[in-house]
Amino acid sequence: RVFQTTESERKTIRLTDGSRIDLNTNSTLTLKADFMKGSRQVSLEGEAFFQVAPNPDMQFVLSTEHADVTVLGTAFNVKSVAGENIVEVAVTEGIVSFRGNDELQNEGVTLSKGDFAYWDQEQQEMYVESFGAENYLVWRTGRLVFDNMNLANVCVQLKRIYGAQCQFENRAFKRLILTAHLPDSGLENTLSAIAGSLNLNAEINQNMILWSK
Repeated sequence: RVFQTTESERKTIRLTDGSRIDLNTNSTLTLKADFMKGSRQVSLEGEAFFQVAPNPDMQFVLSTEHADVTVLGTAFNVKSVAGENIVEVAVTEGIVSFRGNDELQNEGVTLSKGDFAYWDQEQQEMYVESFGAENYLVWRTGRLVFDNMNLANVCVQLKRIYGAQCQFENRAFKRLILTAHLPDSGLENTLSAIAGSLNLNAEINQNMILWSK
């Protein structure tokens, strides 16, 4: 069975095993023909948030173009856009196994609550971070949460969420600590709120953010 969304549509899907999936825009979820007949296998193109019903006798296996995620019961977000080499996973509950599905890449990573990871198919590298994983669910929650996070890590997330990179007039700015809970009102408004909190200026030009005094 196939579930799809358009560029202006989102869907909530409830599977026969009790799992819930929130499908973001421009995404496709496909259930394998034998779903719940000895296996729980699905594939994703796009982005979705999964709340997987526990079943210790049957793993839930999610496949994307470049990577696989395996769980028993947990909650996580996956982003795998067609034509791109990056697969992202953010875990909000439980534990997942995440690995690239290239036949040369046999070792994966185990992620737990609060972890974010992405597999770069082109570079054949896995990156794991343990800060701000909930911000990669901004499409679903509508908010950004920065709790005692330095500006360098804030910029890592701004790049992944909005596609904007940071430059610093002074390298010391990277160590400034931000605590802020913000509604997702776009990059410019987000930068304005962060800059005001840190007593900095933030200028954006062609997806490049310059932080200055």
